[in-house]
Amino acid sequence: MSQIQFQRPSDEEIEAQVARHEQLSSGRLGGTRASFLYAELAGRDFIDVRLDGADFSGADLREVRFLGANLDNAVFFGADLRGADFTGASLRRADLRGASLQGAVLSGVDLFEADLREGVVAERGRMGLMRFLYCDTGPIGLPRAMLSSTTLELVRGAGFAAMSCDLSDALLDGARLTRAHLNRACLRNASLHGADLVGTDLSEADLTSARLTNLKTGMTVMDGARLDSVVRDPRSEPKSGLSFAALEEKLDSHEMWARSEGREGTPVSLDRTDLRGAKRLAGRTFSALGATRAILAGLDLSGTALQGARLMGADLSFADLAGCDLRGIDLSQCRLNRANLERADLSPLQLDNGRLLPARLNGASLRYASLVGADLRQAVLADADLCHADLEQANLRGTDLTYAVLAGARIAHSAFALAQGRMAIGATPLAA
Repeated sequence: MSQIQFQRPSDEEIEAQVARHEQLSSGRLGGTRASFLYAELAGRDFIDVRLDGADFSGADLREVRFLGANLDNAVFFGADLRGADFTGASLRRADLRGASLQGAVLSGVDLFEADLREGVVAERGRMGLMRFLYCDTGPIGLPRAMLSSTTLELVRGAGFAAMSCDLSDALLDGARLTRAHLNRACLRNASLHGADLVGTDLSEADLTSARLTNLKTGMTVMDGARLDSVVRDPRSEPKSGLSFAALEEKLDSHEMWARSEGREGTPVSLDRTDLRGAKRLAGRTFSALGATRAILAGLDLSGTALQGARLMGADLSFADLAGCDLRGIDLSQCRLNRANLERADLSPLQLDNGRLLPARLNGASLRYASLVGADLRQAVLADADLCHADLEQANLRGTDLTYAVLAGARIAHSAFALAQGRMAIGATPLAA
């Protein structure tokens, strides 16, 4: 094995490699795979480029900006990525073994099936002996790294270290984080559904409102962890003391009452009830249902009729509400983070006396929720958290967005102009 030589490519060489790689990715003739093997690229910009499958093994990528780049299947084995900014980039199935990511920014990054295991780069020195270029063969380190809202589904991360890092709003569904060091990490509102946390250190981690369902655990350390409002697996019986059979009976009775306009069945109240034990809720009719502070996290409620329902303070994070009739519903103070509300009808409900009952979502948390094509006419979203929500093609005529937080939200200029509430915080309308 020859001695490793670090290269310092010129701007022209870098641009040429990127151009040829994009040719290859798009199937045009003359394209070649970009190789920045052991290249010194510190401080460079690779913004919105397509470098899927590119080789950055052992490269010096400190403070490099990869904003919005396509880096699927790229190889960063043993690379120095300290302080690199991957905001909005795609790193699906990327090889990050042995990479140094201290202080890296990975907000909104997709790391689906990325490989974050230990790794080491070596070369043959004098007398044929191996010399390790990265002597720290321990876990990958991301102390105080920013990974908020990062997608890390099915990540391979044995020995992954992220002490004191920000993983708030992150998707870690199915992540394999065996022996991961996540002590003192911030995992507020994160989803760890189906994650492998065997031997993982979560001591003193902030797991407030995190989704901790279907976990694989064993020797998992959670000493001192904050577990306020976490979503756990459904209990064997609902909190209200109802058996699941009794819960089904109540739901059937309420549906009969709603469908018959009160001639049959009985309306029910399911306040503070865990509804995740119900067999099927999608496509059913539960008009005027009372279920304040109920747990519906992750449920399939698509096509369900919930007009006039009272669900104040309920947990609907990750729930599928696509195509639902939600006219006049009260979802104030609800958790709807990453919920699917595509094409949902949240317009006013017309009452018998001619009055209009607007849908209320004031104070609700809708971080990263999809509201594509939703009808939000006259809906009350005052004080709601809509950070990074997708409001493309949503009808916002007369929508109350007073003091709503819209940082990073996808919203058309024309739609935003129709909404009310001139004091919306962080509103950055984008052309949809």
